[in-house]
Amino acid sequence: MDTVPPTPIHATLSLTEACALMLLQQTHRCRITDDSNQTSHILYRADLLQLLASEPSRESETLLSLINSRGITNARYQRLATIHQCQRYYLADQAGRFIHVSDALAELFNTTSEALLGQSADTVFPLAQARRLNQWHADVLQAKSPTVKPLPFAGIDGTHITLLTLMPISEPDSPSEILGLLTLAPSEWQPTEVDRITENELETIFQSLPDLFFRLASDGTILDYRAQQSADLYMPPEQFLGKRMQEILPCDLAELFTCRMDEQKSTGELITYEYDLPIGTGTARFEARLRDLPGTDEIIVIVRNITEQYREHQARIRAEQQLSLALEAAKEGVWDWDIRAGLWSANARFFTMLGFPPAVQPQPIHHWNTKIHNDDVERRKLAYGSLLTGDSENLDVDFRVLNSDGGYQWVRARGKVVERSPDGLALRAVGTHEEVSERKMLEERLKLAATVFENTAEGVIIANPRGHIIEVNQGFVDVTGFSRDEVLGRHVRLLNSGRQAPAFYRTIWRALLTEGSWQGEIWNRRKDGQTIPEWLNINAVYDDNQQISHFVAVFSDISVLKRSEEKLDHMAHHDALTGLPNRLMLQARLGRALVHASRNQSLLALLFLDVDRFKKINDSMGHTIGDGLLKQVGKRLKSCVRAEDTVARLGGDEFVVLLENLPNGEAAALIAEKILRSIREPFDIQGKEFYTTTSIGISVYPNDGKSPADLLRNADTAMYQVKQKGRDSYSFYTEHLTTNAQRKAEMESELHRAILNNELMLQYQPQFNLNNEELVGMEALVRWNHPVKGMIPPDLFIPLAEESGLINKISEWVCNAACQQVRIWLDKGFRVPRVAVNVSGAELMGGNLLTNFTSAMSTHRIAGSQLEAEITENFMMQDVERAVGLVNELRDLGIVIAVDDFGTGYSSLAYLKTLPIHRLKIDRTFVREIPNNVNDMAITHAIIAMGESLGLEILAEGIETREQQAFLRSKGCSLGQGYLFARPLSAENIEGWLAH
Repeated sequence: MDTVPPTPIHATLSLTEACALMLLQQTHRCRITDDSNQTSHILYRADLLQLLASEPSRESETLLSLINSRGITNARYQRLATIHQCQRYYLADQAGRFIHVSDALAELFNTTSEALLGQSADTVFPLAQARRLNQWHADVLQAKSPTVKPLPFAGIDGTHITLLTLMPISEPDSPSEILGLLTLAPSEWQPTEVDRITENELETIFQSLPDLFFRLASDGTILDYRAQQSADLYMPPEQFLGKRMQEILPCDLAELFTCRMDEQKSTGELITYEYDLPIGTGTARFEARLRDLPGTDEIIVIVRNITEQYREHQARIRAEQQLSLALEAAKEGVWDWDIRAGLWSANARFFTMLGFPPAVQPQPIHHWNTKIHNDDVERRKLAYGSLLTGDSENLDVDFRVLNSDGGYQWVRARGKVVERSPDGLALRAVGTHEEVSERKMLEERLKLAATVFENTAEGVIIANPRGHIIEVNQGFVDVTGFSRDEVLGRHVRLLNSGRQAPAFYRTIWRALLTEGSWQGEIWNRRKDGQTIPEWLNINAVYDDNQQISHFVAVFSDISVLKRSEEKLDHMAHHDALTGLPNRLMLQARLGRALVHASRNQSLLALLFLDVDRFKKINDSMGHTIGDGLLKQVGKRLKSCVRAEDTVARLGGDEFVVLLENLPNGEAAALIAEKILRSIREPFDIQGKEFYTTTSIGISVYPNDGKSPADLLRNADTAMYQVKQKGRDSYSFYTEHLTTNAQRKAEMESELHRAILNNELMLQYQPQFNLNNEELVGMEALVRWNHPVKGMIPPDLFIPLAEESGLINKISEWVCNAACQQVRIWLDKGFRVPRVAVNVSGAELMGGNLLTNFTSAMSTHRIAGSQLEAEITENFMMQDVERAVGLVNELRDLGIVIAVDDFGTGYSSLAYLKTLPIHRLKIDRTFVREIPNNVNDMAITHAIIAMGESLGLEILAEGIETREQQAFLRSKGCSLGQGYLFARPLSAENIEGWLAH
């Protein structure tokens, strides 16, 4: 296609100027424009040069004039005719009228070209030929492509067989036209005489034909009927001559003949059709050919008996269909390789199985060679090479081919050479292609399965439906000790251990026959006689008829697993430290014991034990000592009870003793006393003696509970009653203990809500200089304002908070609330003395103490010098090293450190001198009896003296009388707080003190 745009040329240029310009610019096309630059025509240089050469006199005419006079168009047609070496041509419009006729063609009609302009084809051609010519014109214009037709032509010099070339001509903005080129057919196509066909010539044609010959009038009347041999005539000629062909044929064939004869008359073409006709020997197949006799309105019919050829053709079609069906069923493609031409072709199946559209044309062999997988190229090349050289009779090779999706499919090529040259060179080979990807995958799976079968650690048995072994793997040999040869052909009962009853094996066979599978634990026998536990999976394998063909059993030795299970079971039901039953096993045994007691109307008792002060021993002496103590306690407990009784450890230092079949409750008390005496004996742990006691709570079935949970809870409640009374004893459960415990649990729940609902509040008790009674500080005291019960004193909820773990949240709240209040007072302009905040032992040991202070101080912008941390003496003495570290960190923040309740705990000068503290607070229990109690006065004096010797400030709590104030002041105590001066006040009421 010419992609160069045409050169614009003005319509006023002359023919010579336009040719010169296009030659100068070396362009093949030009676009004719007018003054408005509107394009009217596209002209070709070859057409202009043709017109200039054939009609030099028009060299000065303008292009516009030449276009209007069709001079250029006629020149194009003349050029086309010259290209085709044709002098006889014409140009016709869509209606078939001549627009232009060459002089040479006009001479054939014995007329001039001018006389033919505007005339139709039927002016010079017979009517039938004219109709046929008009139909050809229409077909060419519709198809927009040229065609060549044979045309018998009767001119003044006789009849000729000609070839008519028809080409569609399309001009811009003009209707399409037809160019017809008339040339003589080769001489061998021409008759010996062109003026007419004589009877002798027809006779010669008849004698040369091995067929039936009919010559018919235009209405189908038989004018002549003959054959080369009279024996070939199906009826004597006299029975046909003069009759219409439609009369001698059966009705259906007569209608078919009439249709074909009308078709021949309308088209002028040779009409061929086949039909079946009954004859004496049966039904025969005939072929009829109809053609008009040139120069006449007669029709020639040639009839040939093609029964044998038809039968052979049908047989060939059936054979091809059968082959195609067979190949399709086999999903194989057929290929044909023309080795000399290097072309390769295949049927549609080959292409479609790879996802490509069917290719019908042969393709170069290298086109498919490039699609072979790199790993298969050499192997395929060797296979084909052996076939071509004759080293191998047949080709049979697998390889991978690239499919339309970009993946590879496995193909199996089979074939052979079917044609060789005299010197043995292969010329042609044929064969088939089969898609074998699925087979290859199956082969890989089988290889993998075989590898797994031989290398899996599990034993595998393949048996027939009767249970006889037909194959085993190496895993079977390793597990059972039997070799493969020792078991092949033998029944699987060879492995029975005898530990399971015959009913067990009948259950297995029943499951296999009804459900097709069974799995479970089984005991089998090794070759050495040892029985081993196995986990066995058996599955039935079915054939195409859904009958069992094999059984496959896979088993593994679970001896290690069983031992692990036993160990895990023991671990799950026993305490890891003492080896005693744990809570889970106790629950199970207690449940069974209750059922037994209920059935036999007997008593049982539950003893809940707690080792007294165990935490102190464990924390001070280390976990190793603590663990050793718990082990020995467990042994002593077991020694105090019967073999059928249960001693369990619940966790920590808690133990439970289950006593069954007791005659009465006193029997449980006797066991409890025996346990108490045993535990009081010294314990020898790592060469050191340790002493401890135990507290025991006792609940009895059925009086104290009828479920495991009730008995355990009530025994636990009774044990805590012993703790509160001083430990080292036992107590039976009573109803009021549960009431107290429930009240305690209720208060704990309410305390949770109190923290969330801001029911806590702070009161502040002023601290004074005992000499001048000047305000020097205040202690922040937490109070609980219950919405229903009112103000709850701290001695009721603080111990509960320490026991439940809520003390940490309360301590955090107190520290934050105190700092917040100090900030409020400072913002109001008050001079605020130091505020003391109580620190709980849990807070001190839990690690949140420093965080609570730094967070509150940072949030409310409070300096450490505004605060005092009061730490209980007992908590500081529990872990002196840790306490020293924390107190030093608080001191670094500027916080004053005070020891609260001094004198009620260790009161050790050795410990005190190591603690970085500022102040000692004498507990109110020593101040309360002054001056009436000489001992309290002596203790108070000693504490003051001890503090002074260490350089510490001394503050006395609980001062209620002037006598107490005077005594303390006389002994050197300069600070104090108590009801004598002020009770704890709200933040609003304390502001009156701050103002003065």
